[in-house]
Amino acid sequence: MLSMDNRRRSFLFSNFFGYMKHLDPHLLKKLYEHRSISFAVYRSLPEVNQVLVMRIIALNSTIKNACVNIWTQEFPEAKKETEEAFEYLKALKLLESDTSSSRVCPEFKSSLQTALIQGPCRSDLKVKTRSSRINDICKAAQKTWDSLLQFIVGSQDRSLDGFLITLLTRSQIVRFDNGSRSIRINPLGFKFILLDTKTQVTTLILENLQDKDAFYVEVFLKLLFDMSLLNLGDYVKADQFSQYEHKILRHMRIMGLAYFKSKEGKDITNEKIFPTQFTIGLTVGELNVENDQEEYLVIESNFRVYGYNCSKFKMDLLRSFLDIEIEDMAPHMLVCRLTRDSAMRAFKEGITADQIIDYMEKHCHKNMRSEDYLSGIYDQRPIPLHLRQQLRLWEKERDCLEFQPGTLIDGFEDVGHFTKACAYAAEIGTVVWSSDQSLKMVVQIPQDLHPKDFMENMRKVLQY
Repeated sequence: MLSMDNRRRSFLFSNFFGYMKHLDPHLLKKLYEHRSISFAVYRSLPEVNQVLVMRIIALNSTIKNACVNIWTQEFPEAKKETEEAFEYLKALKLLESDTSSSRVCPEFKSSLQTALIQGPCRSDLKVKTRSSRINDICKAAQKTWDSLLQFIVGSQDRSLDGFLITLLTRSQIVRFDNGSRSIRINPLGFKFILLDTKTQVTTLILENLQDKDAFYVEVFLKLLFDMSLLNLGDYVKADQFSQYEHKILRHMRIMGLAYFKSKEGKDITNEKIFPTQFTIGLTVGELNVENDQEEYLVIESNFRVYGYNCSKFKMDLLRSFLDIEIEDMAPHMLVCRLTRDSAMRAFKEGITADQIIDYMEKHCHKNMRSEDYLSGIYDQRPIPLHLRQQLRLWEKERDCLEFQPGTLIDGFEDVGHFTKACAYAAEIGTVVWSSDQSLKMVVQIPQDLHPKDFMENMRKVLQY
């Protein structure tokens, strides 16, 4: 399994294949035994990498590195591209190389050949279609995802499953505020909101796989890749899967990746398992998700922002960095204003000026992106320049002062005692500030030293 200390590591990977590069080689070989995974990995490769894989597979043996050089000797400009392709394939453990030769990973080679001849889905997976359920499937999955996003921006939605809450807090997308007993969005949470839906889903899945044992990762990815190759409305009977796979299917249902009717804790053996719109095309291709880039904001040069067709999630999100002026002008419409107070409120939560600008530019009305509109703006960006500059100036206000923890020490008898104390504190590197006139100093006591011990050491120095 993946071994990384950074708790924000799942944000390092925009897709599953970046994540797979960091998996244990033994686990990676186990994954390549499943044809759906090998087929998806092959489809994700750049064209040059695909050609190299097919050429080496066609040889049905190892290939000398000298032979690879012959392929590019007439095209020197392609030599670097080929070398980069080989490094990429090695990172995914698709190529096994030594100093003189290379070969395609046997597990990957066998699975890919089977997938190309017999199809990428398992032969024992009996797939049926029921297109009449597509609407129910999409609504249920979208409801799950909307609840998750509303929870991130601070909605106290009690319907969100504890499994998802654990993922969000563990990945530092949200945090619990012990004082107000409420959910607060973290800087990483706002970054998560700015991502497209496919990357959001991928991020949450990879966070779920963190710290899981190798068997869980293998079974989860096998099921996910199998279902991602189906069409919306296709289903498989749950009796084709083991009890352990049933457990993982329940996790996938909670995350909006699978749809079936059984309630939590009930046996799902007789259920029909449908992939949702968040699963189809997840590994390769695009998700069939509407409103992923919805353009619902109109930003004026007077710092006023209009939001129309606003869902509860969008309203809660806009409140995190805008002041709401009029909420009931029309159904699902907000009139907001960007102010210093609203910006400072966002900065206090860790949201940056660039993140606010990126969000507004991503979701501004299409007319603000038109050539006619942008032709009169010298920097060709839909958000007014003075608004962007003012937002960054407000952010810099918080950087004027640097805060450090410290302990004030005063009450020295004379300048001599004060000078000795300053010399001792400077020697161990704890002086933050000192004043010879007021005979006061601020020190930063090391964490491994108790304040009483520090003061006792200073007394000894003064007595000496």
